[in-house]
Amino acid sequence: MLGAFADAAVDRSAEVADAREQLTAELGPAAVVDAAGVMATFQRMDRLADAAGLRGDEVAAVDLQPVR
Repeated sequence: MLGAFADAAVDRSAEVADAREQLTAELGPAAVVDAAGVMATFQRMDRLADAAGLRGDEVAAVDLQPVR
């Protein structure tokens, strides 16, 4: 249900309302607020990285260098 809500929101699908209602019914309104907040924060951080010229795959490759 959480995945359906996230997918519908990211895809800007008409199904987002149904997914939101299902999530609210199963986990409560606080869970919907939390999920929407996480999605909004991720989108904001992604936009900031794009504006700074960072690409996700390049950042991940740099961060994983010491681990490998």
